[in-house]
Amino acid sequence: MIGGNTMAAKQIQRVQRLLKRGAFLAVLLAVPVLALADSTAPKDVFDWRLEGYGDKGNFTLDGSSTSVTWLLLVGLGIVCIGVFFKNARRTHLD
Repeated sequence: MIGGNTMAAKQIQRVQRLLKRGAFLAVLLAVPVLALADSTAPKDVFDWRLEGYGDKGNFTLDGSSTSVTWLLLVGLGIVCIGVFFKNARRTHLD
């Protein structure tokens, strides 16, 4: 009988715990390696909708800008600052 408080049950639990920790550590260490695997990709952004146009030119897109990020940052900043002007005594019954 392996159930209960026997020494074999404790050893099985210890091995299972060790395997779980090992699997977690393997996944944790594999994620950065997978993220770096795409570093050899070409730097030009190719629009695949234009594939097959042949010798009509080089259809690459310019690098993207950070304007949308700044617009989102300003919008979220306005929302966060707007919370300062909220009346704390106002209820949903007004």
